[in-house]
Amino acid sequence: GALGRHRAHVAQLLELRLGLGPGFLGKPGLLDALLEFDEFVATVVLVAQLALVETEIVRAWGDFLRGLATGDEGGGYGGSLLDRTTVLLTSNLGNASSHDNRNLPVLLAGGGFRHGSHVAFDPKKNHPLPNLFVSILRRTGLEAESFATSTGTMPGIEPA
Repeated sequence: GALGRHRAHVAQLLELRLGLGPGFLGKPGLLDALLEFDEFVATVVLVAQLALVETEIVRAWGDFLRGLATGDEGGGYGGSLLDRTTVLLTSNLGNASSHDNRNLPVLLAGGGFRHGSHVAFDPKKNHPLPNLFVSILRRTGLEAESFATSTGTMPGIEPA
């Protein structure tokens, strides 16, 4: 049957959770106190704290990728876990200041894609994010024609 013609596909979902709880950003109520004192100072402190959080997220993601790159998958496939694992880091907002969920930043690693470049699109004539998922599915060997609101594959995302 149709299943016999396709090799087995095994999907694994890993979720990397960072321990960035409320205490990570300092004392509760600090921002409220600063806002009463000076809105500019509060904004500077808030931006500095956000930079700390984002730096920690990217550091942890890098550690995660390095762990995958040095891990042997076994099973006779050869290569590292990162060679056979597609890893995404993204956000739910493209512009947090305006709470805009268009033009999301996405970092792609592993999965047998060609890396080492920055792919950017015209913000007004962008490609739907589901196009990236179609590219990923096809890279795994699944003959996906579409995913959600996709219009094809993601330009600039090529196999290695």
